[in-house]
Amino acid sequence: MGFDPTASRLRGVRSTRLSYRGIQRFLSEFIKSLFGLDSVKISVSGIRGIFGNDLTLKDVLRFCNNFSSLIKSKKCVIAQDTRPSGSMIIETASATLLQCGIDV
Repeated sequence: MGFDPTASRLRGVRSTRLSYRGIQRFLSEFIKSLFGLDSVKISVSGIRGIFGNDLTLKDVLRFCNNFSSLIKSKKCVIAQDTRPSGSMIIETASATLLQCGIDV
């Protein structure tokens, strides 16, 4: 007798399939509530927003303080882009992570 995939399923239990977008949306909302960031967009690549509008240095501080507790290796790499606000954000993030004992 061969393997029957339908026989291995639980009868009467509805299977839940989550798409990548659904998982990303759930994680984004969870992280926003965990870190207390309401207006910032959060994805797997980091936080996003328009600096001075919906992304402030206070948001960067709050995110980095909370994120530091999740870093098991106590090491972190930070990247920046070429926008004028990039250097201010990276200096704030670096200082906050260093203060929390993270090697940046």
